[in-house]
Amino acid sequence: MNNLTRYPGIPPFSPEQKDVFFGRNNDSQRLYNLLLTEKMVLLQSKSGLGKSSLLNAGLLPLLQQNANSQIFQFRFGNYMEGTSTLPLQTMVSTITQNVKRHSFLDNIIPNENSLFYHFKTLQNKAEKEPSFFLIFDQFEELFTYPKEQIFPFKKQLAELLHGVIPKHFQIVFDRMKKKQTKLTHTNKYQCLRSPANIYIVFAIRADKLSDIEDITDYIPEIHRNRFKLQALNREQIVDAIVQPARSKQDFQSQSFDYDSNTVDKIVKYLTNNHEQAAETTQLQIICQNFEKLAEKQKSDFIVTDRHLPDFKDIILRYYYNTIEKLPNNQQKDATSFIENHLIIGGHRISLDKRTCLQYTTKEILDDLVKSHLFRVELNSTGGTSYELAHDSMVPAISVAKKVREEKEAVIKQEHIKKEELQKAKLEAEENQKKLKKRQRQKFGFIIMFFVILFIISAIIGFYQQREKQIFIENQYNKYVKEANNFKINAVYDKAIIKYLEADSLKDEVAIKENIEICKAKLKLKPKFNVLLTEADTLFYSQKYIEAYKLYNKALKLNYNNNIIKEKIKLTKVVGSNYYFQIAKQYYFITDQKQSSFEKIKIAIELDKDNKKLNEFARIYFPDLVSN
Repeated sequence: MNNLTRYPGIPPFSPEQKDVFFGRNNDSQRLYNLLLTEKMVLLQSKSGLGKSSLLNAGLLPLLQQNANSQIFQFRFGNYMEGTSTLPLQTMVSTITQNVKRHSFLDNIIPNENSLFYHFKTLQNKAEKEPSFFLIFDQFEELFTYPKEQIFPFKKQLAELLHGVIPKHFQIVFDRMKKKQTKLTHTNKYQCLRSPANIYIVFAIRADKLSDIEDITDYIPEIHRNRFKLQALNREQIVDAIVQPARSKQDFQSQSFDYDSNTVDKIVKYLTNNHEQAAETTQLQIICQNFEKLAEKQKSDFIVTDRHLPDFKDIILRYYYNTIEKLPNNQQKDATSFIENHLIIGGHRISLDKRTCLQYTTKEILDDLVKSHLFRVELNSTGGTSYELAHDSMVPAISVAKKVREEKEAVIKQEHIKKEELQKAKLEAEENQKKLKKRQRQKFGFIIMFFVILFIISAIIGFYQQREKQIFIENQYNKYVKEANNFKINAVYDKAIIKYLEADSLKDEVAIKENIEICKAKLKLKPKFNVLLTEADTLFYSQKYIEAYKLYNKALKLNYNNNIIKEKIKLTKVVGSNYYFQIAKQYYFITDQKQSSFEKIKIAIELDKDNKKLNEFARIYFPDLVSN
């Protein structure tokens, strides 16, 4: 038997579990047909009805049947200031995984990083015209990001969908055509004007549907084709319960079956006696318990009423049982990590592995993934991120946290009282001993005793003080070394922590200076990011001179930033050419000499070394060149 289970439990179904994904066959085929027909579908439903499972185990296997399909799945994660990747960068990182960077488009604009660049590269490299399927799961997470981070995502995605060549590409490409006519008529350059064959599914919770309005200014057609995932009906619920158990494929457990009356009781619980929608998460947890029972059976196994669990608070009990299965020395750390760091403001969040290891250990992470309480995914930086397996766990874990905190408060209070009683008892006993000792011993013996005690204490104190100084010196050197390494690698927040630890051991001017340097560097980071975002926005709005100035301001904050230098170079080329073209139109077509003069002046300010630009100015505006 292999490690596959018939019921995934809390996590959504994976593509590998498509053969036990029952109850949604019709929904999967309808969604697939609608996507192929309309190319863009908005999948919506209440939380807990199985959108992610429908995508993973229903739609994805159908799409994979097409040999020319290139499928990309995206998750943005809820926004966390200072740690979240930009939505556009998340897309780019997912698309470019395992793909060589070099593209024929580098002949137009080197190292460009837009969606247009990457999809045209993929389109050109494919032997046959590919179909790109973009699947955005939990799309509501996008709208937790600042609007200025959402803007480049929706703009570039809209350009890609509508077959629009970005303006900065068009300007440089038009200039190339004048110089290299034959080259730009080759097939690979002709594909620039050939729209990519793109299909998109946006999956979003129904209560977050209004957030979509934030991107309709660029993608107005997103509402056109909605697919509303309904709750499982009774027949579908029965299939989802019974059919995985009857499957004869190779699983951890033998195949088993259910008594029909028992199935009816499970259905009544899940639907509150047929008055509410069934949550697939609860269904999976219940059936997972039966599968574990089947693993222990050597003969045919049928689930009957005596095997039914107490349905009350089933997800909360699932959480408690999972924690209790961890080694005793891991349970407290695991509980603290989950309840304090993976749920923020009533929402589950995703943390990269490096951040997780600041709060817990690799062993705990691995055990929680194996227990299916966590799910782990590749993130946009090429690393791994961890999160709770499903949103339905958040309310239950929040209840568990409240219960735990109340219990800990009571225990703490009892511990304080116990310590106070013990302290009082010890003090009383010590006083009684001293009294008896004074009564037994003579005055001279007591004096001698204390003299000897003083000498011994002085010797011990001397050696302890010496060892303490050596220890402090070693710790100081260790903290300084670690802080210097963090500073060299520009991890200024951690460098400050280590410098402060060193400063607490020894008062050194150099350490205080380094702390101030690191604090100054940290203050520059937000300003640098703001300048870069504003400059990019100005660039794409064709305000090149303003963008050029902001890029230079950003460069002064970070002189080794090659990306900034490339952007400045690109802005000079694109901007000077843009203003040069306008200047020529003013001069030759509309006969607006003063306007032409102003535009050529701006163009020269951007690119003083442009020979054609200077030649034009020398002929038509000699005073400008002489100045």
